[in-house]
This record gives sequence, structure tokens and C-alpha cells, in this order.
Amino acid sequence: MNSKSPVINNVAGTILVLLGFFVLSAFLRSPKRPQIAPPPEIPLSEEARWPINDALEIPHASESFMDPEAEEVNTILDRLREEYRVSLMNWQDEQKKRDELSLAIQTLEAELLSIQSEEPVAPQEQKSREWTAANGKTMNATLISSDFGNATLKKQDGEVVVVAKNKLIDSDKRIVESTFVDKEVYQKRLDTWEGRAESITEKKNQLDDQIKQLDTPMPVEPALEDAKTILANEKQQKELQEAKEGKPYFRYISWKKDPKNPEDIMHLYWSDKKPLKTKELIELCKEFRDRNAGKRFSYLVVFDSETHAVYPRNPFTAFYGLDWDTLKHIRAYYEYNRTNGYSELTTYDNNAYESPPMIIKIRY
Repeated sequence: MNSKSPVINNVAGTILVLLGFFVLSAFLRSPKRPQIAPPPEIPLSEEARWPINDALEIPHASESFMDPEAEEVNTILDRLREEYRVSLMNWQDEQKKRDELSLAIQTLEAELLSIQSEEPVAPQEQKSREWTAANGKTMNATLISSDFGNATLKKQDGEVVVVAKNKLIDSDKRIVESTFVDKEVYQKRLDTWEGRAESITEKKNQLDDQIKQLDTPMPVEPALEDAKTILANEKQQKELQEAKEGKPYFRYISWKKDPKNPEDIMHLYWSDKKPLKTKELIELCKEFRDRNAGKRFSYLVVFDSETHAVYPRNPFTAFYGLDWDTLKHIRAYYEYNRTNGYSELTTYDNNAYESPPMIIKIRY
């Protein structure tokens, strides 16, 4: 029996190999199964992706949103920066001009020094000498002046006499003539020299005045606080002017019935005052409730500007829903239900998009 065991084992092994081969061949010859394509991805609207749910924290649509006051500050800051850019360019041009003027002044100062060294030399004073007349008479005297035709002489005893040139001998005549010529030449040279000096001095003084006008400090780049200060001053002046002219705190825009529910109405206002005064808001809501309320729901909405004031695309009772761009400009709203007397004012520090609501119940 033991001699047959290896044979039996070999036969069994062969049978198993053949069975495996037939099974594999049958599987390879079988038709391929069809591939089922995955269902196409259906794009969802924003409303479908983010269903309205008071308990759901909905992400902000835009992280770059800026409240109106910040926009005004940035506008003023941009204006200040532009003015700074222009003033800095002008200042730099003035400094270049100032350098040119300084160089010109240095040149004029050098000319003045040169002119001072060129001052004409006055003729030497005449010493006492002997003068001889044509008739032979003589006298000791000093020539004081000459007008070419006459000589003014000062005698030793101090007496001053005027002697005609033609009464003197020829040598003395030449002295009278040369003295006159020397004096005239010197005076002309002196006048010319003084004229040049005065002209250069005047030019230098003018340039000094121009440099003083250009001697200004470098413009300072504006800061955010500068823009905020200007905005606050402008608003204060505007409020004073509006108060003087009797302009209202809230500006009325328009009103409208809900197209789907004509018994519901909405009034739009705007105000750029910040922060909104609660007392004025409550008075406005009371007046609206008593005079302009509709038959059912009535809404009063205060925007930050007239240009951003729009009516909701939804029914009025759904308010503005997920209309982020509009919510960014709503500063307060009032809801009144004539049926059950519901009367509630909601205000925001900045706007309905980024500020938590502050609710005030307005009673009769």
C-alpha cells in the first residue's frame, strides 16, 4: 500500500492542475462586464450650498469689505498722498532750483570780490607849488580843483582864489588841464565801477530773497490719523452747515409695496451720520409707524448712502436674505406688524453684514 501512495499523489496533483487550467481558460474567454460611468457632478447654486439657517454660520462673501467711513478715510488718504506726491515733486524741484541759485550767488560774490580789487585809484592831491602868471607874477598855492578853463587855488594864508587858465604860463596851463582830465577820467571810472558793484549786489539780494522763499521744510508723508482728523473736521463742518440750513438727520429716498404682498410696504432712508443717534432713530420709527405704516408688515430701512439703497429681491418679510453687498450698507431697520403690534428696531455699529444686531423694542 505504501508503494502506491506516491502514484496516487501524483495523479491527484495532475488532476488539480488541469482543473485550475480549465477554470482560468473559461474565465478569460468570458465577455467583459460593462463599465458604469459615475453620475455627472451637478453644480449647486450658492443658496443650495448654503441653506438659510439661523443656526448656521455662513462664511463672509468678501473679506475685503470696508465700511463707508473707512472708504471715506481711504479716499481722503489717497487725496492726501496725491497732494503729498505733487508737493514732494515740487519741493524737490525747488531744492534743485535752490542749489542753482546758491551756485549763482557764489558766482556773484566772487565777482564782487574781484570788483573790489579793481576800484579806481583817485588822482593824487596836488601839493603846494609856485604858480607863474603870464605877466611874470608868482604865488605859492595848492590846486584844489580845475574845470579845464579855470583853476581854483588855495594860497598859503588860506585864501582861495580862482585864476583863469589863459592867464598862466603854458606849463601851468598843462597842469590845470591834466588835473581836470584826470578828475573826469577817474569819475567816469568810479561811476562805472560803482554801477557794476550795485548791479551785482542787487542781483545777489534778489537771489537771496528767492532762496528764502524756497527754504521750506520737506513735505511729510500723510498718515491714516491725518485722514481721520480731516474726515472728522469735514463731517463736523457738514453737520454745522446742515443744522444751519435745517437739513434733516435722516434723508428720505422712496417707498414701495411688496410686489408679491401689496399689503406690505417698505420705506428707504439714508444717513451718513456716524454713529446713528438712537433717540433720533426711535423718533423716526414712531413717526413712520403712526403715519406711514401699511396694512400688515411695514419696514423702514436706513442705508449709509443714497447710491447703495435698494429694495430686496425677496419678499419684504424675508428681508435681504444673503444679499451681502446690500447688507454691507444697511445701518438700521425697523419692522412693524399692524396685526399683532410687533414693533422692533434693529441697529448696527457699522452695518448689517459685519456688526452684531442691537434690538430695541419700540412701544406706544
